[in-house]
Amino acid sequence: SSEDRWNEYYDVILANPPFFSPKGGIQPHKRFGVESKKAEVLFTSYILDHLKHNGRAGIIVPEGIIFQNGKAYKELRKQIMENGLIGIISLPEGIFNPYSTVKTSIIVIDKQMAKDKEDILFMSIENDGYSLTTSRKEIEGSQIQVALDSFNEFIQNKSGLSFGFTVNKSEIDKINFPLDYKKYIHEENFSEFNVIRLGTLIEESKTRYSGEKENIFSVSNTKGIINPEEIFENRIASKDIKNYKKVTKGYFAYNPSRINVGSIAFSGRDDDGFVSPMYVVFQADNKKILNNYLLQMLKSKEGVKLIKKYSSGSVRRTLKFSNLSDISIPLPPLEIQQEIVDELEDYQKIIDGCRLVVENYKPTIDIDPSWEMVVLADVCEINKESEDPKNIFKDRFIYVDISSVESKTGKVDLSNILDIKDYPSRARRIFKKEDILLSSVRPYLQSFAFIDFDAENHIASTGFMVLSPNKEKIQPQYLYSILFSDILMKQMVSKMQKGQYPSINQDDTLGLKLPLPSLDIQKEIVQKIEEERKVIEGNKKLIEIYTQKIQDRVNKVWGED
Repeated sequence: SSEDRWNEYYDVILANPPFFSPKGGIQPHKRFGVESKKAEVLFTSYILDHLKHNGRAGIIVPEGIIFQNGKAYKELRKQIMENGLIGIISLPEGIFNPYSTVKTSIIVIDKQMAKDKEDILFMSIENDGYSLTTSRKEIEGSQIQVALDSFNEFIQNKSGLSFGFTVNKSEIDKINFPLDYKKYIHEENFSEFNVIRLGTLIEESKTRYSGEKENIFSVSNTKGIINPEEIFENRIASKDIKNYKKVTKGYFAYNPSRINVGSIAFSGRDDDGFVSPMYVVFQADNKKILNNYLLQMLKSKEGVKLIKKYSSGSVRRTLKFSNLSDISIPLPPLEIQQEIVDELEDYQKIIDGCRLVVENYKPTIDIDPSWEMVVLADVCEINKESEDPKNIFKDRFIYVDISSVESKTGKVDLSNILDIKDYPSRARRIFKKEDILLSSVRPYLQSFAFIDFDAENHIASTGFMVLSPNKEKIQPQYLYSILFSDILMKQMVSKMQKGQYPSINQDDTLGLKLPLPSLDIQKEIVQKIEEERKVIEGNKKLIEIYTQKIQDRVNKVWGED
């Protein structure tokens, strides 16, 4: 807002200018090359205007400078292009942790060099040698040196850069002047089929509600386009639906600002309806690409990777339709697309059938009324040992929290390995082989696990109660199986304390009543359940096999081994 030093000019300016604009924006004077109240826009414009005729600059800017479509942003990018731009270096979000997670890029200006260069260098650094968490620990795989080497190769006009790529200035869109490297990526094509940009295959639909019969849909990544009652209590979020977007059979929809937690949903419904205006709705040109083929490509491992790559933002990733349109996918002839879809759907039918068995199975025990009823305290101990990890582990240990145990199946994920310096305060429960982990929070979700491995370097969250059975009275596997029965589940639910995290306490758990047959009968029951579990494990294995078959087939389309 001050003009006092406006007439000063510099050979070199290096800056990480503030991105913060005060409430109401900045009130700038009239000498700036762009009209804006945004700090990052004004600072960048100021730097451009105050370089000498052969000046150089390196400026760290937020993502908005690179791709936003506001008038000031477009004009600023035009000025950047015209005032010596030679390179754009994309930095990973989290590089400024713990102070900020904002996604940034470096703009490199060299007015003299730009006169002799027809290309602009684009680089994307994803690893600067430190983790992108708040701790910023040193890690392997830094790309800084290779980026510096590549930058020097570019300056020296060497061909075949070791990192990044160049784009001829003539390829830059002269309307919006986008400087997002993802706009100009040329994906390496190993597919046997032509790789086609999605923008030539899909079209955004913006048809709005215009008084038709109300039929409101929700968008689910796993279930597709569905009635809201299937997942929400309220049918619609707002009674004002005049801006809702129309969805018909064969349309796709997704939430552009929730691309982290969901991907692309497809409507196979016969009835038309409307979705919230926040969703992007589009349709495919079925003369070129089959809907189910497109869906498989977008949901494949490579498709999800590309969606993540082409989305933008720091805390919450955003995928605009224009970004989606820039993604390229392999496009075989329609008859081959149909063959691929048929093969994948056959695999999926087997997966769905096996999953139905796995998800609906629970061990059943025919309870004889003559069996003795005992309380849990009579046959096991709860939480025998609790300890601070630093007192028992030297460096790293395996931490089991509620999310580590798969609901109903009891499968335990042992991949959460923590450094002794970073353990959470809830890491306290000691457990051993043949103990049972019972989630005290929302026990009706049945996050229970039977420990069938040697647990010497493990510790569980205090969100679990550790049940240690008295083997002279009860078979550990029998106790684990009876926990899933209706007779135990009803008791646990009735004793849950209300609140945000409804749970059952230790005393109430000790008071749970359960039927206790003789040890011989328990062994027979356990043997029968073990035979059933073998069938379940077989179904799980089939799910793994056919999931891999789908992935292998899709990988083949992408040209991957």
